[in-house]
Amino acid sequence: MRRLKEREVMILLFLLAVVATVGLYHKSRRSSPKHELLKIARETAAMWQHELELTATQHRQVGTVITTYSGKKNQILTSNLNQETLARTLKALQLQEQSKMADILTKEQYKKYLHLTRMRIFGQQTDLVS
Repeated sequence: MRRLKEREVMILLFLLAVVATVGLYHKSRRSSPKHELLKIARETAAMWQHELELTATQHRQVGTVITTYSGKKNQILTSNLNQETLARTLKALQLQEQSKMADILTKEQYKKYLHLTRMRIFGQQTDLVS
């Protein structure tokens, strides 16, 4: 009798492990890299909306810019470019993205955007410069 219960428990644990594995497999299949990029872009746009007090129109436009350039940066990062070309290409993309942001944001918002971006990149405080 006791042997039967141990066997039933082992079978139950095995079935739970199989169900959990199948669930994780299906979850990972739904979460594609493109989906993850879009999620991160939405979160970043929401962060900028809060930090820069964006209007609804600005929020939508910033979200589009972030999504577009996140995809482009991801393509470059996953390419086989050498380090020098990779760095040069990413820098050019960053400048293009900043130019698009300058078109969307007010002068004060853009100044704050650059300041906060530098802080996040370098992990330090920088003074806002007029």
